[in-house]
Amino acid sequence: MIDGFGWFEAADYRRSWLFFDEVHYILPKDTINKFGYSLQIYRSNEFSISYMLEDPEHTRELWSQALRNAENHTFRSLVLNKVPPEDLTYACRLVNADANLIELAKNSADTVVAISYLLEKLLAYSKQTGCLPIVGRRYAHELLIHRIATNPEIQDDLDVGLTSPEQSVAVPAFAAGLSLSFLSDQQLELADFSILRQFKTTNRPLLEKHQLHILEVAQRFNELPAGRDYQNELRLLRTDAMKKRIEMEEQAMEAWSGMGIALAKKAIESSTFLKTAVAVLSSGFSGGIAGATMTGMRVVASEAVTSYAKHHKAETSVIAYLFQAENLLS
Repeated sequence: MIDGFGWFEAADYRRSWLFFDEVHYILPKDTINKFGYSLQIYRSNEFSISYMLEDPEHTRELWSQALRNAENHTFRSLVLNKVPPEDLTYACRLVNADANLIELAKNSADTVVAISYLLEKLLAYSKQTGCLPIVGRRYAHELLIHRIATNPEIQDDLDVGLTSPEQSVAVPAFAAGLSLSFLSDQQLELADFSILRQFKTTNRPLLEKHQLHILEVAQRFNELPAGRDYQNELRLLRTDAMKKRIEMEEQAMEAWSGMGIALAKKAIESSTFLKTAVAVLSSGFSGGIAGATMTGMRVVASEAVTSYAKHHKAETSVIAYLFQAENLLS
């Protein structure tokens, strides 16, 4: 994830953290204008601080692309209509505090350029490291999709399936994989992080099983027929994915309880909506490739998942982790 673009709610971040081996938090290496981060950020064990490896020429390229994005009427409208004012203000302040941009930003007040630059930097970091970008805000997802839609070559630069949707295509969201829905947002926020780390370390086979299932769903979806049987096959796949998810949720709940941590009854009863899902759409459907992706953090898949992906990679499969996905599920 990158500071200033698509921040996460605490519970959403922790829920996503459990599913990945590593999370990179991209910050500016040096700052000016009395802008800085607390020592708590650098000492956190919830992510790894990362810096973009860029020379002056690369920085100028990213800034130039940010300016071009901001000149695009559709992109500018998306930013101004979707991004909350406080997020715009922070992004602008952050960009103007980046020591690498002293000669380029020149204390620019254009919030659209600031958001655009952070977006470009996130994509560049993903290309540079081969990592999956994830974000925690809906607007960040929409801007990423728009950027990729207007520049299909970006897809070739990413190792994961971030692709451009046709605007007329509805993206299906699958109740696939673990969501840890038996844990309330409050429980996750208040839990000592060492407990979450212990759960992830102790139950790595279960988490790898979750990731492999997500890939299997994506593979099966990519092979769905494009004709009249599409909707029926889609319903069957959605049902199978849900059954598998429920099975894994039960295993995860037993594992959590097995650590001697009590589960609040209210949390189990109230957490009926999905915290995570996967959204995929195959090629050949309505003439395009489509996908939804909540992006913002950098993650590294486990060896088992990487191995599976190498042997079962569909050219156009899209994998996306969605948060607070109850509004997206049909």
